[in-house]
Amino acid sequence: MKQVSYDVVVIGSGAGGLCAGALLAHSGYKTLVVEKLALMGGRCSTIEYKGFKLGTGVVYTPTGEGLAHVFREVNVPYPLRPVPPEDARYRIEGQVYQPPPKGVLGWLMSRVDEAGANRLWPPSGAP
Repeated sequence: MKQVSYDVVVIGSGAGGLCAGALLAHSGYKTLVVEKLALMGGRCSTIEYKGFKLGTGVVYTPTGEGLAHVFREVNVPYPLRPVPPEDARYRIEGQVYQPPPKGVLGWLMSRVDEAGANRLWPPSGAP
């Protein structure tokens, strides 16, 4: 087996690990990003379970200057755009809901519970 050496090893492929790895590699460091799970992205991943796509944790992705800076620095298009709170929508079992201005997480959990989605958790093989 051929032995490979790296300048930097980044542990974890969540948003922070992937951004760190991209910046380091772009700066010329031979970089390895390692992840213990079968998917990359950490809390920004999606798994499929019984025909449903389930986010692994992220409810909101900050679209501020920090993340945009990383994308610009490594010459990658920045695909995110701010969504004003009044434009946010959730689709749960085919019905569209607009969340309240405050207390979105509690509101969302009660909608999910009402829809009976709690019977789907935890999916087998979930991270």
